[in-house]
Amino acid sequence: TGETAGSEVTEEPQEEKEEPAQEESVQEESKQEEAADEKSSEEDKDVNSATAVPELAGADEEQEKTIVLKEGKHTPKLKKTEATAAPVKLEKPTYEITADGTGVHTYPMSDTIKLAIKASAPSGAGIDYQWYMRSTPEGQGEALNGNGALTNTYYVPKDSNAGEYYFYCVIKSVDNDGYNMDSDEVCTSNIVVTIGKGEPSIEDFDISAIEEEYPYTGDYINPPIVSSCEGMGKAYIVIKDGENENRPKAESDEPYPIFLRVSEGSNYKAKTLDLNQSITISRIPTPRTPYTIKGTKGKVVNGKQWYTSAVSIVPFAGFSISTSEDNFQSELIYESDGKNQGPSKSIVYLRNNNNKGITSAITVTEKRDGEINIDTTPPEAAIVYDESAFVENATNAPASFELSASDATSGLAKKYYYKSKELLTESQLKGLPWKEWVEGEPITVSDDNSFVLCAKVEDAAGNASYVTTNMLTVDQTMPVITCNDKELGDEKTYVADKKDIVVRDNHLKRVIVTRNGEVSEDKSGDDIEDGSVQFTLNGPSNEAKKVVYVITAEDVAGNEKVTTITLKNPVLDVDAMDLDFGSGENALTYGYDEVEPREVVLKAMDTQERVSVNSVEIEAGDAFEVVRGSNTVKPKNGLHAGTYEAVLRIYYNGDEEATSTCRCTLTVKPAKMLVRYSGQQDVGYHTYPDLENTIEFTEADFKNGDTTETLKADPNFVMPSLYFQDEEGNRQQFTSDMRAVQSMQLIPGDGQATDYIFEYGCGELDVQRHSLRRGYVIVGDKVEGNDWYVSSTVAIRPAEGYSISRSDDENSFASAEQI
Repeated sequence: TGETAGSEVTEEPQEEKEEPAQEESVQEESKQEEAADEKSSEEDKDVNSATAVPELAGADEEQEKTIVLKEGKHTPKLKKTEATAAPVKLEKPTYEITADGTGVHTYPMSDTIKLAIKASAPSGAGIDYQWYMRSTPEGQGEALNGNGALTNTYYVPKDSNAGEYYFYCVIKSVDNDGYNMDSDEVCTSNIVVTIGKGEPSIEDFDISAIEEEYPYTGDYINPPIVSSCEGMGKAYIVIKDGENENRPKAESDEPYPIFLRVSEGSNYKAKTLDLNQSITISRIPTPRTPYTIKGTKGKVVNGKQWYTSAVSIVPFAGFSISTSEDNFQSELIYESDGKNQGPSKSIVYLRNNNNKGITSAITVTEKRDGEINIDTTPPEAAIVYDESAFVENATNAPASFELSASDATSGLAKKYYYKSKELLTESQLKGLPWKEWVEGEPITVSDDNSFVLCAKVEDAAGNASYVTTNMLTVDQTMPVITCNDKELGDEKTYVADKKDIVVRDNHLKRVIVTRNGEVSEDKSGDDIEDGSVQFTLNGPSNEAKKVVYVITAEDVAGNEKVTTITLKNPVLDVDAMDLDFGSGENALTYGYDEVEPREVVLKAMDTQERVSVNSVEIEAGDAFEVVRGSNTVKPKNGLHAGTYEAVLRIYYNGDEEATSTCRCTLTVKPAKMLVRYSGQQDVGYHTYPDLENTIEFTEADFKNGDTTETLKADPNFVMPSLYFQDEEGNRQQFTSDMRAVQSMQLIPGDGQATDYIFEYGCGELDVQRHSLRRGYVIVGDKVEGNDWYVSSTVAIRPAEGYSISRSDDENSFASAEQI
């Protein structure tokens, strides 16, 4: 039968005849009971133990002591000699709450709060305890540890935060001998414990950061105030205005009594604490020069200073500026045109950049008139004229100009004008020597010229506008047509094969030329350079008697000049003799002496009588020249060899209106020059002769200051080659790989130059054998006193720089000859 833990049992001595299996079962049960006893003994050592002794469950404190002393772990364990009944599930324990933490608890607590229950288990069973806590009556519980969480008594820690807590304990009956089954769990009702929030006190805070005096910053005075208390609300200083509490902000001449306002925290209530001290909040002093006004000053009109740019109000160094007690900036900028611009009511404030202190209101007054007047917009202006009178910006009548201008802010002041010869940039316009444009009087331009009319308009503030016209032209002069620098009228007749015509006009637009009614020239645009056009009228060809040209010149202003020119054929009028200064056998030789000039002769075609020549000029070719002050022509000195030709223009009939042409010819043939081989001395037999710089040009044959260097610089120059005469007297090409023999004649040939014909003379090449004072040494072992050698080989070695051979075969030479 099962035995009740803690009861006395009398065991009669008798012989035990139990089966080994039964002994094993009883011994196992005894071991389990001993282990349970040891565990219970360890857990009884501390009030905060995790598990209560099951057999003490339901006993009061005195009973617990008695039972522990009476029945410890040394209680004898009895062997079971009889079979036990089947295990049963134990009944649930009963309980009552004996300590519920009743009382007022305020954070922070000075001691723990005791919670306890008294539980009773069925006979022979123990009690198992587990305390829980939840934040709401029906919320999910959280298992607790320590502080007696596994005993019938739990102690709420004294450092618990303020709040309402719901504690309960879960208990069950447990079998002391480990045979029967534990009971179902029983959950106690909620034990409600309330910890109220504490009252803040000044001692809870570090208020050392509060100063006695503060600059007015336009913001709250908010020194750092800290507390080391957990769950304390935020603290800041306030002042009281009647029943209201305000953060200190406004200025005052008297000190403010201040209080410490603590907002509600998780563990502390909200409260206002009297600090029993005062602070002073004061505006910082205004600097002696609180600001400067920066901008481009214009003119002073009626005592008012005008600015022609945006105006900045710049605070004193180390300060910022604003028109209110916030939004401070490094400067205030005003850009709108108008009078009395700037801050509203002319009030600004300064703030120190270091301590953020704000001055009292400062009235902005400009030095001259107490206002900031801004006009950044130049006047509107336009030059007005009759544009329809201009065709392509040009007119052939005087032009009149008026100036229209207005200014909406400061008003107009003065107007100016300038007549320029070119379009100008704005920077160039600013530096012009302007003339005043009298109000109501137009500007009239009547002189022939191209111009740009420029105007400048100033407003009262000093802003200036610049306007210009396009490049305009007033031109009342017709184009000028000239021949031989003589201005032509409406008609002109020449006896000439050609005439050079020039048309000039500062504003020339177009020139059209017709030849016998058909257009031969049409010049415009890029054909016109610097207001002029040049062209040539050619006379009649073959046997035609004349040709008629009509020249029409027009300028941009519409002026037009028409001239008719008739050219008669000079071939039918005079015969101009050609001049031959030497050709064929009579050609001049290069280096010729000065040639005698020859006169240009004209003869009438019908009578062959000489016609008086007015002047002669070289029309084409540069090898001839006209002798100054005469009608004679000669070749120039120093002409190179070649054939030369020139065309002469001959003027006759007294007024140079009649012209004819003739030809000059001349041939210059090359001069002769002897070329020789200059020779080379001491050439070693069977070596290569040095052929460079051995061809000699005869110095006496040079003409016109020529030298060997200038000869070789001639682009047509070819250096002569060298030849030699063989034994039969034939000329052979000399090549650089040929060895020199004892004696040979060398002859140049095949060279050429522009101004010289080469003739060649022979030269001799002298070849000699070289002798050496000590040409070799014999190397070998020689018997002393005779000419016998006893070594196996004897070598004949040549002198330094030489080779040696038994023959003159060039391929057989070696550094030493072995014998």
